[in-house]
Amino acid sequence: EGLRCEGDDVVEIVLDMNRLQGTLPTEIASFTSLKILRMGSNSISGTLPSELSKLAKLSTLHLGSNVMVGTLPSELGQLSLLTTLYLYGNKFT
Repeated sequence: EGLRCEGDDVVEIVLDMNRLQGTLPTEIASFTSLKILRMGSNSISGTLPSELSKLAKLSTLHLGSNVMVGTLPSELGQLSLLTTLYLYGNKFT
């Protein structure tokens, strides 16, 4: 768990079950080489930032079992390499 890098690039963030709270920062989109983002089973709140659509290499997005709300940004459809999407256990509408 934690971060995995290839050279200077962060390619994985795995922080499942780490008691994280607060919102998912939009700055996460600055990790342009990110392939895996797993932050399930925490207490992450707020909405899913549309800036995630800038993560063109993202293949796995796991934010299940948090307390997120709102609608899913249509921009997520731009993630052509996304093959795994877990958002269960939130309060998306």
